Amino acid sequence: MLSLYFEPQYSTARIIATKVIALMSITDDIYDVYGTSEELQSFTQLIQRWDVNPALEHLKEYMKVQFQNIAKTFQHFEDELSSFGTSYRVHYLKEIFKVVAKYWLEEVKWRDAGYIPALKDHLKVTTITTCYNLLTCASLIGMDGSATKEAFDWLLTFPKFTYHASVICRLRDDVTSQELEQKRLHVASAVQCYMKEHNITLEEANEALLEMVENEWKKMNQEYLSLSGVFSRNILMRVINLSRVMETAYVVHDMYTHSSMIKHHISKLLVEPISLLL
Repeated sequence: MLSLYFEPQYSTARIIATKVIALMSITDDIYDVYGTSEELQSFTQLIQRWDVNPALEHLKEYMKVQFQNIAKTFQHFEDELSSFGTSYRVHYLKEIFKVVAKYWLEEVKWRDAGYIPALKDHLKVTTITTCYNLLTCASLIGMDGSATKEAFDWLLTFPKFTYHASVICRLRDDVTSQELEQKRLHVASAVQCYMKEHNITLEEANEALLEMVENEWKKMNQEYLSLSGVFSRNILMRVINLSRVMETAYVVHDMYTHSSMIKHHISKLLVEPISLLL
């Protein structure tokens, strides 16, 4: 979250966004690894209804606990922000999360069917499940007045700006981590989709997808310029900075999953003194 904003006045915003990414990481693992298709369908329906007391649901206990954790945390956000008159922002986070859950379920259906779609169709789903649009929303919830209602309405449309960031995230992630993920039952990666679609090797697919990443940066920069007269830099830079995270955490290895690999970055930033050359 320090990569999104380091400024002291965004302390509350960082705490909120950190809690959201932790909850979403766990929920993503429930869909990816632990739940059966039938269980996840019921879990998704529970999320859509937002039943904060799922005691009677025919679900695994850990699913009930996870949903209650999410619901309680979101309610805590509302309570915390009510004194600032900004509790309405949590509604947007909740609605975007519901959309993400539907697309996570779509990935489960693809996984169970062994379906490998064309890359274009793959990205329609997996750019949503990166949670980048959701995390952008989460990053704005605790911010100041520059995070306007219009900005949240805009995010609810899943705009092109966050789409380009999500493509960067998805392709960087899949190129780096797909070999490990495909050792278990997992939804097809963007790499597999591109290999099948173009009948090319793994190396050729990786090279082509990383070139796409560069093109998405150009598109996102163009969108940034177009939106600069609509939203403040404070808002737009959250999306840019999320993409910068991917360029750090997924350059060679998957340092998000294997977080010990990124320890030296954190140490250099926050622990080791900087020598000043006079």
